[in-house]
Amino acid sequence: MMKRVEASAAALGLVALLSAFTSASALAQDVEPIRIDRIADRSEVTLDSGKAYLLVEGTGMMVSTFFKLPSDEMRVDWARQREEALAEAREDHVRAMARYERDLAYFEARNSAQRRPELPVEPTEENFAWPELESRQTMTLGPQNRFANDDVSLWLYEVPAGEYIFYGLGMPEFMDCACMGSVRFEVPVGQVTAVRIEPTALDPRANPIAEFPDGTDGTDRVVRSGLLIEGPSELAFDPRIANWVRPAQFAPVPSLPNWYGGTINRVLPIDGVFAYDGLQMVDRREQPTSSAGGQ
Repeated sequence: MMKRVEASAAALGLVALLSAFTSASALAQDVEPIRIDRIADRSEVTLDSGKAYLLVEGTGMMVSTFFKLPSDEMRVDWARQREEALAEAREDHVRAMARYERDLAYFEARNSAQRRPELPVEPTEENFAWPELESRQTMTLGPQNRFANDDVSLWLYEVPAGEYIFYGLGMPEFMDCACMGSVRFEVPVGQVTAVRIEPTALDPRANPIAEFPDGTDGTDRVVRSGLLIEGPSELAFDPRIANWVRPAQFAPVPSLPNWYGGTINRVLPIDGVFAYDGLQMVDRREQPTSSAGGQ
């Protein structure tokens, strides 16, 4: 059974994700940052069953970015901070209007050659700039500090337990953002949740290929590049942590805001999770069936 994934965050409980990221107010915002701890490459590794871990598998030196979905308590506090900042901005607007009226009277009385004063914009619920809370919950892993770098590159971190979304590959200023389609997954305590990520060349029909043919120009290489994210390969089951590793269980996310102005991209389809119908995500996860008594 297929289900279209609407480009409405309400369907996923991710309302804040779909609004465009605006520049931050000059007023301070206070939110607890994501705290992560690297698990070092040592001969013996001790993990804590009361903590959560994220393992990223890749090829070579790469940078991957995720963000954690905030708790309800964090959202309530963020909304409170915004209301307080908006109230302060409105007070500033009252003072700005007083200056404007004084300067306008001076301008009109003296037919001044100076530029006419500009009317201050009144801050409202609709136009008040405030950053998305999710943008303050990002974490970037790599390219250094690998847990293993022989046959495969592994990054292993202790992270806060919760639900995460894959945001993109590369440093924020030069990122491929999974803005047109990504995935979310839980990172629970008591295990190492593992994902494999890789930038992937695509043929003209958007099918993955091993590498670009000789002579492929730079524009084609940018346009025909996809973001692969899937469960880990056998190489991720490092003997030191193999009993802890569990593949991530993915769910589709139809769109994300492009906070850093990166190259817009999307993750490749995942069998049994989602596919694309043009630009539309189609949920391919098994849907619960109605019982006979509910007919």
